[in-house]
Amino acid sequence: MRPSVQAIAGRWFDLPLHEPHIDALRKEIGALMLQKILYVAEVVLGFGGLIFVHELGHFLAAKANGVKVLRFAVGFDFWGLRLFRKQIGETEYVIGAFPLGGYVKMLGQEDLPADGQESEAVPEGHFLSRTIGQRAQIISAGVIANFLLAFVLCYGAYLVGYHRYLPEVGSVGFDSLQSGLRRGDVIESVDGDRVDSWTEMFMAYAMQEPGEDVEMVVLRGGQRVTLQLPVMRDPNEPINV
Repeated sequence: MRPSVQAIAGRWFDLPLHEPHIDALRKEIGALMLQKILYVAEVVLGFGGLIFVHELGHFLAAKANGVKVLRFAVGFDFWGLRLFRKQIGETEYVIGAFPLGGYVKMLGQEDLPADGQESEAVPEGHFLSRTIGQRAQIISAGVIANFLLAFVLCYGAYLVGYHRYLPEVGSVGFDSLQSGLRRGDVIESVDGDRVDSWTEMFMAYAMQEPGEDVEMVVLRGGQRVTLQLPVMRDPNEPINV
């Protein structure tokens, strides 16, 4: 018999078996499961996108060099399991049921020329009918497409920028509280160096000598306040905290 949510809560979480606690537990478990599902979806979409661009590079290069493309598949269609299939011209477009994969099937790509076989002996549109340079273009087009994608994404990220978290104080330790630091203070400079994010603040503070006082300018209620805070170091790590 499957254990009830109440039994699980009592056994693992040591919670009183009251309905409000059970409802909260259900919501927490549901949120955790949704988060895991989203993580998996992100991985699948991320790898799927990379593979799609990679195979698209092969596909476009094959078309540009006159090679007949029999099938362009996103995802693997093992045992014929497909989510989508459509024939357009000479090419069959497929979305396979197994998302982490994909391939481009070209006429003659898997064939090896027989001894003495000339390129004229194979039909038009055959992979082996192309020159070595053209075949090299087709084979390398997938990697080139991924490289171009990385460049476009990096350039787009550069244009959009990234979100920087303001160095706003959330909680205050006893020593810092004694030195005048308060919750909600926004740190503007450390030892005379302006900081605009938590990363910059952390790096400026980490460079200070432990045991000394460091000057910090904070913004509090629209007013700038200058404080002298002690620099403390974690006894277990060579880093200021």
